[in-house]
Amino acid sequence: MVPIRAIIEAFAGSVTWDATERKVTITLGKSTLNLWIGKATASLNGSSLPIDAANPRVMPVVMAGRTMLPVRFVSESLGIDVQYEAATKMITLTYTVETTPPATPPPSQDKGPAIWPRWGYNARSTGQCPYDTSGNNGTLKWKYKALGEVGSSPVIASDGTVYVGSYDKYLYALNPDGTLQWKYGTSGEISCSHAIALDGTIYMGGEDRYVYALNPNGTLQWKYGTGGWIGGDPLIALDGTIYAGVNDGRLYALNPDGSLRWRYATGGVVESAPAVAPDGTIYVGSRDWRLHAVNPDGTPRWTYKTGGFINSSPSVASDGTIYVGSYDHFFYALNPDGTLRWKFETGAGIEWVHPAIASDGTIYAGSFDHYLYALNPDGTLKWKFGTDGLIWSSAAISSDGTIYFGSDDQYLYAINPDGTLRWKFGTNGAVKCSPAISSDGTIYVGSYDHYLYAIGGK
Repeated sequence: MVPIRAIIEAFAGSVTWDATERKVTITLGKSTLNLWIGKATASLNGSSLPIDAANPRVMPVVMAGRTMLPVRFVSESLGIDVQYEAATKMITLTYTVETTPPATPPPSQDKGPAIWPRWGYNARSTGQCPYDTSGNNGTLKWKYKALGEVGSSPVIASDGTVYVGSYDKYLYALNPDGTLQWKYGTSGEISCSHAIALDGTIYMGGEDRYVYALNPNGTLQWKYGTGGWIGGDPLIALDGTIYAGVNDGRLYALNPDGSLRWRYATGGVVESAPAVAPDGTIYVGSRDWRLHAVNPDGTPRWTYKTGGFINSSPSVASDGTIYVGSYDHFFYALNPDGTLRWKFETGAGIEWVHPAIASDGTIYAGSFDHYLYALNPDGTLKWKFGTDGLIWSSAAISSDGTIYFGSDDQYLYAINPDGTLRWKFGTNGAVKCSPAISSDGTIYVGSYDHYLYAIGGK
């Protein structure tokens, strides 16, 4: 707890006090934060959010006639980066104001739905797409070499442009023929995937702690500084809100203009990508061993505790069932009210993958025991397919039912709906990212051999 006025005014913000309501109003940039003495919730840009969801005793207080506020909560709510150096006990606060104007085309120009808008294909992260790959025989179409490992899952714009990040700190925009359109440099490795809005804006994050909004021509719209590196792939809701999981333990909700709508605090690091149900509920996992259900206004709905940390990302079936894996070796199926429907045990931990859900209700997900599992909607085993490596890659499902996923054994696999091998494509590095399927049947996937591969298609 610190008196906050000097900090905010140093960044050209303002602080006002309402003695009647015992309320502090802080304005910085485009954000307005209201806090009340003795109250464990605050209001950010009109949306209520808890100051510390894990500890409701954290609240503003008056000490010796001075108003004391929680510095980390206030700072990070307003986009101020907070760093603590344990050796010197020094706190460093950094506030970045982005003044780069949006470049053409303007955000209002609707470019139409992307072909593969995000990791998991849709907001429910089902991985099921409408594109036919029955003519894809697994042969190489082209490959593009980045300067670092390609662990980021590609996304595909409406015009066929493929976006993919690399550990070399660049986001690449590639034409459908594999030639470079542009690349955008950041100051951190890019391991998570990206999301494409209807207007063509690309949202991405990386290990430099920023969420970026880029125009389709590769110029910067804005960037927002968070309190940690972006571990959970961004997602765009129907109202345009951008959700991203961050390893500072929070789920961030940003407005399309780059201002903070709210932040939701979990009890552990968040490397899980969120999924959104049709009713607007956001689901995200955390290393506090819980799956969190969050209302669209950022307030908690419920949590479900598993037996291990959840880096795996949830997916939502058409009936509202939520599927998620945990490092305790189990896949969980939860009802929309947060109660357990069933759980299925695998032979090892489940890391990063989201269960894919086929149109017939079959659930596909990989485990560190080297197997891809096909589960019936009632939680019974349909079949399992063995590889020779850990499976970090989530499955993508074509309209003809083929399941595509990668393995640390350096292969991309194409599996028939009955669990038999259709074909496999070898790279020279682990395939940790998830494949994307284009409308012409081409499969795009990255490898730790530094290449993005385009396989088959017309």
